[in-house]
Amino acid sequence: MGEFRVEFPRPKRDRGNKLCAGPRPCSGPGRYYCSVESPLTAFLGTPAFAIPILHAIEELGWPVVGVYTGPDRPAGRGRTLSTSPVKRYAQSRGMKVLSPGTVRGNDHLETLRALSPDLLVLAAYGRLLPGEFLKVAGCGALNVHPSLLPLYRGA
Repeated sequence: MGEFRVEFPRPKRDRGNKLCAGPRPCSGPGRYYCSVESPLTAFLGTPAFAIPILHAIEELGWPVVGVYTGPDRPAGRGRTLSTSPVKRYAQSRGMKVLSPGTVRGNDHLETLRALSPDLLVLAAYGRLLPGEFLKVAGCGALNVHPSLLPLYRGA
C-alpha cells in the first residue's frame, strides 16, 4: 500500500478538514500537509492516456470510489455511440462509473460528496470543473498533465 502525502500552502481560512489527517503543521510556517495511508480516490479521465494512471492507483492499493469519464459520444461513419477507453477499463474492473455531460449543478456535487473521496486524480478529463467540485476531497486534487508545455509557460 502506498502512502499519499502532499504539502500545500495554508489557505487563508482553515476549513478544519475531517476527511484526512490534514491540515496539520508541516515543515515551515504557513504550510500544512495531508497524509493518508490509502486515500479513497475519485478518478476523472476520458482518453486512453488516463488508463495507466488509473491502473497505477489500483496498483498502489488505493480504493477507487468512483470514476468520472466523458459521456458516450457518436463516432465513426455510422455515428454509433462509443464509450470512452477509461469507461471500458473501469467497467471491466467493476468500478463505479459516472458519465455526466457536465458536473455543474448541485446534483453532481452531492453525488461526489456521497462518495467521500480523500483525493481527486484528474487525467485529461476534458471538462472544466467548478471550484466547489474540487474542494470536496479532503486532500485536494491532483492533475496529471501529459504535456511538457506547462513547464515552459512564459519562457
